[in-house]
Amino acid sequence: MKIIKKRIKSIFVIFILWLLLILIFLFYFTVYSRHKYIKNSNSLSFREGIIPARRGTIFDKNGEKLAWNMRYYDLYLKKNIISNKRKKLLVQKINEIFPTIEKTTESHLDNKIIIKRNLNPKELKSIQTLLSTTPELIIIPTLKRTKINISKVKIYIGIAQYINDTWVGLSGIEKKHNSYLNGTNGLYTVVLDKDGMWIKGTGINKKKMIPGKNLFLKKSINDIIKQNN
Repeated sequence: MKIIKKRIKSIFVIFILWLLLILIFLFYFTVYSRHKYIKNSNSLSFREGIIPARRGTIFDKNGEKLAWNMRYYDLYLKKNIISNKRKKLLVQKINEIFPTIEKTTESHLDNKIIIKRNLNPKELKSIQTLLSTTPELIIIPTLKRTKINISKVKIYIGIAQYINDTWVGLSGIEKKHNSYLNGTNGLYTVVLDKDGMWIKGTGINKKKMIPGKNLFLKKSINDIIKQNN
């Protein structure tokens, strides 16, 4: 009988210790470390972005390219998250990569400073190492519409601009066939860290991008020039 009572007491003591251990862990995770996990969760954010649809290319009846898209890459500095001392240091490093770079100017793009516009492939490659270690720097692609360099043809084709995340034909053929040339933008979501940097592997495509259709005119370049004489 004494042995049974002794065993019951032992089991009871073990149960109490086990319960205390659980309570300690609950206190640690729900009270003591709560602020830490809230801080970590607040340092992450989700961003939804647009995958711009490619606007269709315009050709003449002989297949000569008259208007098409060009993608340019601009280098920006996020001025709202760094000190002036840090900014000067980064500009110095950038000047070492681009010795002939022009003086930086303020930009109205989300509180960012434009460092260099229209980086070519060689310049993009040379800046990669600095980009990977510097969250304050960001490359932003911009879309522009390019036309054949013949004044009368350019007037006939008209103007198209990328406005509010979509292409808009403002005049000429670009305006007349705007809906045909336009595509449908895609959508993606990505997780950003506390510095606003894209966390690799978190990007998810929510909507597929559908490119615009190419337009083949019934006139040649010479026909267009003669028509506008």
